Amino acid sequence: MCLLTGITQPPSNFRNTMTTSHSLTFQWDLLPESQTNGMTVNSYIITCQNNNQNFSTNVTGTSAVGTVTGLSPFTNYTCTVYAFVVFAGQTSDPAIVRTAEAAPSAPVINSIVAIDSGSVRVEWNAPTDLNGVLISYTIAYSIEDGDMLIVNIPYNRQPTQSYDITGLDPYQPVSVSITATNGGGTSNSSSEVKGRSLEAAPGVVEITGIAGTSDNTAFVFWTTPSQPNGVITGYQLVYSLYGNANNSINHAVASDDNSFVITNLSVGVPYGVTVIAFNSEGRGLVNKPQAFFSRELVPTKSPENVLFNRSGTYVSVSWDALTLTEARGFPVYTVTLMPSFSIDSRNKRQLTDDTIVVNTTESSVVVGNLNIQLDYIATVSVGTTAGQVVSDTRTVSVTTSEPSCEDTNNSVVFIILFSISLVINTLLIVVIICLVVRLKKASYSPNVTGHIYDAVELQPMKIQTPPSAVVGGAKIPGRHLDNQVKSDTIKLQENPAYHSTADYHQSS
Repeated sequence: MCLLTGITQPPSNFRNTMTTSHSLTFQWDLLPESQTNGMTVNSYIITCQNNNQNFSTNVTGTSAVGTVTGLSPFTNYTCTVYAFVVFAGQTSDPAIVRTAEAAPSAPVINSIVAIDSGSVRVEWNAPTDLNGVLISYTIAYSIEDGDMLIVNIPYNRQPTQSYDITGLDPYQPVSVSITATNGGGTSNSSSEVKGRSLEAAPGVVEITGIAGTSDNTAFVFWTTPSQPNGVITGYQLVYSLYGNANNSINHAVASDDNSFVITNLSVGVPYGVTVIAFNSEGRGLVNKPQAFFSRELVPTKSPENVLFNRSGTYVSVSWDALTLTEARGFPVYTVTLMPSFSIDSRNKRQLTDDTIVVNTTESSVVVGNLNIQLDYIATVSVGTTAGQVVSDTRTVSVTTSEPSCEDTNNSVVFIILFSISLVINTLLIVVIICLVVRLKKASYSPNVTGHIYDAVELQPMKIQTPPSAVVGGAKIPGRHLDNQVKSDTIKLQENPAYHSTADYHQSS
């Protein structure tokens, strides 16, 4: 054989230098001429084998690098190389190499099964081609008119796997797709599969309108429940005298109908009606009965226990509400405050300028913007679409009203200022009295009551002596002493005939 080929040795140092999921690249040492008997190598041939599948590639005799393609991902191959001159030479030692991982094929969803009214179970098979070591699954699902939600599930190394999607509304549709991931990447999405949760009892039915078509009939309209929670199979209309559900009358209505005409009604009588939806889960939620009249009448009486409480520019008004039976319709209360031009009113404005009218369906109201200087004639009336009944007239007086916050604040300020002024005036009076007393004291000699008087130094002044006075033991007739009396010391002695406390004694 060596004589025929001229090759005495196989290529040496055969090794793998690059691996992908579909190819393997190898290198080797070129044969020297000593091993080819001087003959030229035409080519080198690389062969890879797996499960009786052979893949090969030829490279020129001057190249020591070659790549085998078309291989399967994550698969073991046994590969060799040999030189070719005229015939094939000896093959190299084999190299066993595994191709790299690639993204798996898409999983296959088997089913979506409803568990209850709030959840479904998704079941799927692993990819047919794993192309590596599977790591996880990604479940993408969306609910009707909702965002896409993503959930990652670890691979459980089983050919079939499942996941429960929860938090759904009753009978809610859901669309699901799944991808698989390994070290080589993520697969394409599986085909989208749809399912939905189980039904639940319907929600309440909203009545959108009731119209009296005659004195004895009424037309009732409603809409499909906002939460049907399944397929609506029909409705039940129930009506009775308002507040007396024990004697109710029921009517079955088809699922595709949203109205009904009630007959044999009485005018001015309140009725209550409600509509209930049905599906495969049974009867839905019951809404509160809605009151209605075939035709309203004038109320049977006026509001009672009407109370007015005025405070400054505000007045609160309350009364006993009429029942629907008493009102014989839907009552609307009207509070009217008309200025009173009695002698107690302080401002004689035009009647239309200050009249206040307030309408309400409640049994109390607070009215503002009253003229604080005016009394008001007040009435509370009740009416329906058929007419009104007026209560007794009351007078809301200024004099009986409580002061407003502004009035109260002004009064407090006035009281404080008045008190301060009173204190100041009192102090001034006391000071003036003290000054007057001191001045009076300064106008006379000191009072003495003893029998012997102390000497007093007199300042120069005009002194009119009485007709008979004793001065220094001498009797002096009355005259002016302004020139005689200077700073002498005058000693006044007791006159046995007089016991006066004055600075001088009149003689007998």
